[in-house]
Amino acid sequence: MNFDLMEMQLIVTAFLVLASFIFMLIIRLAPKEKEGRQEWPPRPPKLPIIGHLHHLAGSLPHRALRKLSKRYGPIIHVQLGSVSSIVISSAEAAKQVLKVQDPACADRPTTIGAKILFYNYSDVVFSPYNDYWRQMRKLCILELLSAKNVRSYASIRKDEASRLVKSIQIQSSSGEAINITKMIFAFTCSITCRTAFGKEVRDRDTLVGILKNAVVLVGGFELADLFPYLEIFSWNTYKLLRLRRKLDAILDVIVEEHRLKQRGEFGGEDIIDVLLRVQRTTGEVIANDNIKAIIFDVFSAGSETSSTTVDWAMAELIKNPRGEAMRALIASSRLASAIPRNRLQGLASAAFVWPQGGALWAESFFF
Repeated sequence: MNFDLMEMQLIVTAFLVLASFIFMLIIRLAPKEKEGRQEWPPRPPKLPIIGHLHHLAGSLPHRALRKLSKRYGPIIHVQLGSVSSIVISSAEAAKQVLKVQDPACADRPTTIGAKILFYNYSDVVFSPYNDYWRQMRKLCILELLSAKNVRSYASIRKDEASRLVKSIQIQSSSGEAINITKMIFAFTCSITCRTAFGKEVRDRDTLVGILKNAVVLVGGFELADLFPYLEIFSWNTYKLLRLRRKLDAILDVIVEEHRLKQRGEFGGEDIIDVLLRVQRTTGEVIANDNIKAIIFDVFSAGSETSSTTVDWAMAELIKNPRGEAMRALIASSRLASAIPRNRLQGLASAAFVWPQGGALWAESFFF
């Protein structure tokens, strides 16, 4: 009995010593606020080390920040851990930031997730605002997103839309519930792969799994983002590195196939071919990591964000099926050129118990 008590005391003592050491390490490594007359916007009371993080506890971050803005004004200063941030909550201030002062505010904040998964910010979305970003953005717009190219992909969109409708029709005939979210995600993935990469990706399901994990790890509050000097203690850092290795294995194959000139279904150049040509024929330094970062950029932006938008639009319209938005959507639907309206409306009525409005998912995607 005495031995057990002594062992417990040793464990508690060791824990307290370790906790004290970590606390002192945080105090030592935490950046100190510089003395000076720099004026900051109003800010709520803060605590040592964590700053204003306690104000975000208990509710969604955007709602908590909205409450603070109502109390302290449309422009407030908050310190999230060791990271200082400015919260803008008025249309006038947002216009100044997003339009008038856009070049000064164009850079995205650095995060450990974007740094690892997007090859040290060498993509388009997370890249700093500089000459490299302007060049990559220009290439993506001219070679992938121009009006001419978007029109040329119409046959792919029609083909994938027809496949989706047939799949829903087959599954709905059994009377079972349909996971429309999963099907729309697969639909947008197929369109993105065929238009951007020339054909379906062989390991698409693995790539989709990596993307979903990446969205979770990159999108939330991460210890290493709020306290950069504690990056070594973040377990998610090691999860991200494992994801990066899996991502490398897939993207290396895609790049190598294009390097060997295995053409896509149109026979012409896609965005990867263009990047490889620039790498090969010009003096611009575009490494393989740059190409892989842009590939993952295009896949994630074309798949996850598009399917999320469609999902959100469907959910909102289902809540109000007889509203003005639904009637306007049906009247102006551009899906009629791809799939007969009566077929899609009948299918939607049977599968989702909608009295009308079967074309809403496609309209939200093509918007």
